[in-house]
Amino acid sequence: MEKLFRFADHIAHKYGFTLMKIAELSIDKSKISPKAIEACRMLKEKGFQAFLVGGCVRDLLMDKSPKDWDLCTNAT
Repeated sequence: MEKLFRFADHIAHKYGFTLMKIAELSIDKSKISPKAIEACRMLKEKGFQAFLVGGCVRDLLMDKSPKDWDLCTNAT
């Protein structure tokens, strides 16, 4: 999994994004939707990458409750 994270981090930097783990942020995990966590977990169990992205991350960083959850994945 660490190899996949390094690759995703490389791509993120190539396009000017920063890829961070929840542990690196001041996000209360209890504020993340259990369904969003389950969706990411299921995708990862199938060998895909899955990340929370967009406004939900912004809202969590601002200590707000997201109204929706955006996932980014390499699943096709």
